[in-house]
Amino acid sequence: MEKKIVIINGTEKEVIINNVYTRKIDKEYNSILFKGTNFGADKSQFQINQDNVQNANDYLVKAMSNLTEEEIGELANSDYQDILQMILEVKDPLLKNEKSSNKWKKPSEQIEA
Repeated sequence: MEKKIVIINGTEKEVIINNVYTRKIDKEYNSILFKGTNFGADKSQFQINQDNVQNANDYLVKAMSNLTEEEIGELANSDYQDILQMILEVKDPLLKNEKSSNKWKKPSEQIEA
């Protein structure tokens, strides 16, 4: 489990990230993300509502950490982004590998994550 200390309403809180991304979490995440999405005739083109992206990310943070919905809303944006990145690296281990493989490359040679 990864941990991060954040400040919520002037109080320190240790955020604990669960290192297991379950099928149950994946199913609910995708349900929130694709809610109301219209797919093209060949199913290759679709547009995701930006509110769905935020709601799905908030669900991920709540489901994979010890933060409540209220605490998530009170996080500094930079802390939220750091926690979300930690969770996305658990969700998709390739993100972590790409991030570490970019560490010693020039910016022009880095892979976008």
